[in-house]
Amino acid sequence: MGKYLILFVLFCFFVACDQTGNTVDEADMTMSVAGEEVIIPAGDEAGTEAGEMAGIQAGALAGIEQGGDEGGMQAVDYSFIKLNEINSKGDPFDWVELINLSDQEIDLQGCMLSDRLDEPNRFILPEGVESQIPAQGFLLLLVATDATGFALGNEEGVYLSNPQGELIDSIEYGPEMSLAGTTYGRFPDGTGDWEVLYAETPSAPNSQGTAPVCGDGVCELSESCDEDCIVCGDGFCDIGEECAQDCQLDIPLVINEVLAAGSPDGVEIVNTGTEAIELSDIFITDDVMVPFKANLSGMINGGEYLWLEISDETVGFKLKGDEAFYLFDDQGLMIDGVDWEEGDSPEGQSYQRSPDLNGPFVTQTPSPGQANE
Repeated sequence: MGKYLILFVLFCFFVACDQTGNTVDEADMTMSVAGEEVIIPAGDEAGTEAGEMAGIQAGALAGIEQGGDEGGMQAVDYSFIKLNEINSKGDPFDWVELINLSDQEIDLQGCMLSDRLDEPNRFILPEGVESQIPAQGFLLLLVATDATGFALGNEEGVYLSNPQGELIDSIEYGPEMSLAGTTYGRFPDGTGDWEVLYAETPSAPNSQGTAPVCGDGVCELSESCDEDCIVCGDGFCDIGEECAQDCQLDIPLVINEVLAAGSPDGVEIVNTGTEAIELSDIFITDDVMVPFKANLSGMINGGEYLWLEISDETVGFKLKGDEAFYLFDDQGLMIDGVDWEEGDSPEGQSYQRSPDLNGPFVTQTPSPGQANE
């Protein structure tokens, strides 16, 4: 089984001596490590942060005992250590899982974890707590700002380095890989490609899980509508199949009109509520499996009709004759969506709700930025 490393450990300051009894001067600190003298200047350059001290000590040792003839020392081969699973929407904490693919236990003391490639030592696995990762086993690192100096965001990089600051493994991901209710991990463990996993498996073998299904009566955070359920969360479907009632959202935005053969294309969204909505939390896409293609900005006031220009230059994609368009919140939940077939929005006409705001979509004369007939 894997071992959990709880990272809520305050680093100790080395003032008079280290934990092995090596003496340290209070001015320019001098340590005797592995038979060699290491000098740490006093003052601001003293490196009194225990994470730096742990890194220096581990670097001087240059390895851990892995057996060998007569108990000899040999350098650690960190190439067997891989980032294996990441939860950037953890409850209550984010976490990173490591896996050891070797047949020997490996000590990761002095290794570094960071969310910045140019600052690998944001957190250093300290001396004095479990840092051993068993053969073919896992090590779980809980990540929080007050413990590790950083947390994981929607668009992030995770970098694992050895005590000398050399990169062991890394992964970079975007918002579509960090949906709430999912993790991002390798499948199979340690060797497979990174993918969205629909089952959280901290300190255990990864599982792809099962993607949630719209209309099954269960609201799951990473839920997307299937092909029969176009509008998830509004209590009904355009094609007649009822969506999960418990997937209702408190965001009163609707897609009201689509111009798919325009110059340029456009989509009208309407705030059917009375309060203004911050659009920086709203994402648009033409692919239901990639909900975070483009991020909106600004505000939309209550009752406002907002026309969005859709082009490669403005949002990174354009609309086609046989296409779809979706609104998602920042948790990956669908707010509204519509799909259409060739001929539904020909040149000179748009595909719009009639009656306005809540009717079915029909082909009519465009009315961008105002109520439909």
